[in-house]
Amino acid sequence: MESTTFVNPLTGEALESCMPVEDMDDTSLISMIEFYREQVKAFSQGLKRAEMVLATRMEDKDATVLVAGVYTVKSMSSIRYEYDMPRLFLLGEFLPKERLETAISYEPKVNKTALNKLRKLGGEVKQIIEEATTVIKGTPRLCIEKRDF
Repeated sequence: MESTTFVNPLTGEALESCMPVEDMDDTSLISMIEFYREQVKAFSQGLKRAEMVLATRMEDKDATVLVAGVYTVKSMSSIRYEYDMPRLFLLGEFLPKERLETAISYEPKVNKTALNKLRKLGGEVKQIIEEATTVIKGTPRLCIEKRDF
């Protein structure tokens, strides 16, 4: 029976060897799944924390690109929008129902692309959309590339 060795990606250290999952009994398989879920959760929390620290450092330096050793890091802004739906429904006074429904469904859900097209109509339509929209800045996404020399 062939065994599998799992390796810590940070240290290269062998974590454990085990038989192929197809050969495991249910209890061993469940135990392994839970072990790996815990490991993934721990790595995920560590990753999020490290990304947050790096993003904060870059923000403190007003940097959108950071070159460190063999790595280039680009900070990609992350924003989302919240809408004052009662205010957006005032657009019904200025637009045909069919046109308004391309941007806003009555679930309610906003189609940002269609709403931007309506904003281009200007005047009161643009003003209502702008007053009903709140931009929420999120944590930047980091794009890390390893440079070849």
